[in-house]
Amino acid sequence: EILEKAGREIWDAINDGSAIHNPSLLTNFVLLTYANLKKYDYYYWFGYPALAPNEPVSYKSLKTIDKAFTSEQIISLLKCYDKFESENRNIGFFLVQQTGDQFDFQSLSSFEEVYKNSHDITIGFCDPSTLE
Repeated sequence: EILEKAGREIWDAINDGSAIHNPSLLTNFVLLTYANLKKYDYYYWFGYPALAPNEPVSYKSLKTIDKAFTSEQIISLLKCYDKFESENRNIGFFLVQQTGDQFDFQSLSSFEEVYKNSHDITIGFCDPSTLE
């Protein structure tokens, strides 16, 4: 029930638009802990709600960044991201537009304005994992 509540909060934030202005609402999770101090046993349960679409999600293909972009594009992408991140601290979700080898990062709150000008938008997020 606790995990369902966290999932509902994320879903509500998406539906009412508050997640666009405050993307951190998309990162809710549940941590349940128990400590048996007599036996020195400590238990931690993490719960990450996941949105389950009614129909399966499809994609064209999966590529690592070095297969999707040239080395010059990756350098440009990193420079643009660093600039965006320095101006917008702690924003893990963002919009990316690509024009040739140039990239432009925008906050999610500017989605409607960006979408009017171009339908070719990528929604990006910071993933700290090192998995390939």
